[in-house]
Amino acid sequence: MLDDEVLKYYNEGTEQDRLADPRRSIEFLRTMDILARHLPPPPAKILDVGGGPGRYALALATAGYTVTLVDPVPLHLDQARAASAKADSALAEITDGDARNLMAWSERSFDAVLLLGPLYHLPRATDRARAWTEACRVTRDGGRIIGAGVSRYYTTWEMLSKNKLDLPGAEALLEQHVSSGQHHNPSRDYGQLWTTAYLHDPDELAAEAAAAQCRLIALLAVEGPAKLLPDLAERIQHPVGRGQVMRALERLEYLPTVLGTSEHVLAVAEPRWNPPALDPTLGASDLVHAVSRWIDKHPANQARNSEALLWGRVSKTSEEVGEVVSALAAALDHNPRKGLSGDMSQVQAELLDVAMTALCAVAHLHQNDPAIDLVGLLTRHVAKVAARAGVAP
Repeated sequence: MLDDEVLKYYNEGTEQDRLADPRRSIEFLRTMDILARHLPPPPAKILDVGGGPGRYALALATAGYTVTLVDPVPLHLDQARAASAKADSALAEITDGDARNLMAWSERSFDAVLLLGPLYHLPRATDRARAWTEACRVTRDGGRIIGAGVSRYYTTWEMLSKNKLDLPGAEALLEQHVSSGQHHNPSRDYGQLWTTAYLHDPDELAAEAAAAQCRLIALLAVEGPAKLLPDLAERIQHPVGRGQVMRALERLEYLPTVLGTSEHVLAVAEPRWNPPALDPTLGASDLVHAVSRWIDKHPANQARNSEALLWGRVSKTSEEVGEVVSALAAALDHNPRKGLSGDMSQVQAELLDVAMTALCAVAHLHQNDPAIDLVGLLTRHVAKVAARAGVAP
């Protein structure tokens, strides 16, 4: 069931007109732009999970899609039905439902599933995992799952720009956002703060998709830092200004350095019903080269010059080391926030990720030349270290 606090917030009725506000409309404009580039063409069947009053669902229906809207808030369903009845292109179905349980539909029922609302109102990781898994289950081979997260780093800038840091407990709340992603509003003062929510680290959103056996296609900033522009509303209402903002955001949408500054981040993925079979003739070195080439071809990396790309590939190893430390703290019950939340198998997996990341960086140093035997390089290096230690047989 939907959290009572979240249900009360949405029963206030503010969601129906939220995206019509000129300043907030950048979220709608950018999301629709991304959907247009990543959804299968009309008349594909789309399941809009947590679709609220139907702002996106109705726009997609107008574009020729066959859209089913699912939402757990009765008021939203009533509003969507009323809007659909007046629309030239009605929704195919409007029904009560929960992102964690889409059993009303069989496997591969839809060409695309949208999770534009549910993920940031599921504070527990297990619930978000169920939402991703269910979305993948009902999406056909080659279809798309597009999930939205709210960045835990954007809120600091938003509260600064809106002069909300004087609110009681504001600083502590922002500390909580950064450290755990948890957001709470016990006072229910919705004019000042949002309702119960989970705020993602952008990479975490991508990891959730991957954990559900989905292949990540893109991780994109929606608004980027645009909502911090003091004259955003005026720009959006003028065709020239709107075009400038939209083009700027599209140029930056892939960049890891921009993702955290965006209020919303979209993960575009596809289900892995039939994972590609590995060529049995490929060795470990070939596979590392393949992964390194895939990393280099990512749009965010192609936008970088060669030196910036090299720094990014090498410094990624330090990030992976941080993941090892976090996994070990969790396994030894040294994390005061999470307690015992892992085991040594996770530590091992993170250590192997360090090794894989380092090997991929070595492949990049050699321009991903398949003739370079990476495993051979590693073996010879291990032998040198063993000889220096005096333990070589």
